[in-house]
Amino acid sequence: MTDDALHTARFSTLMISLHSQTMILLGKLADPGSGELRRNLAAARGTIDLIETLAVKTKGNLTVDEDKMVQQMLTELRLNYVEESNKPEKVKEPEMPDSPDNADSEKSD
Repeated sequence: MTDDALHTARFSTLMISLHSQTMILLGKLADPGSGELRRNLAAARGTIDLIETLAVKTKGNLTVDEDKMVQQMLTELRLNYVEESNKPEKVKEPEMPDSPDNADSEKSD
């Protein structure tokens, strides 16, 4: 593999990684560690801003395909960010451990 091809592959991998991380932060993909969907809009916004900074700083140095990939990612992430920002904040209820008292009260309902 040539140096240019290697750098292209590394750049694509970096961008895909940042995209996936942002989708996890937006609650669109499950966290691979916990399997849960969680939202952290502030962190998602920061990662979107980071991708935008990379796009600005690499302008003129990307291939047409790389530039298209980055712009498509930014568009998708921004649209998803707006969508998630307009949703009410989800409050995760603490799970109650099963106890004999809880089990009895549930059965009587």
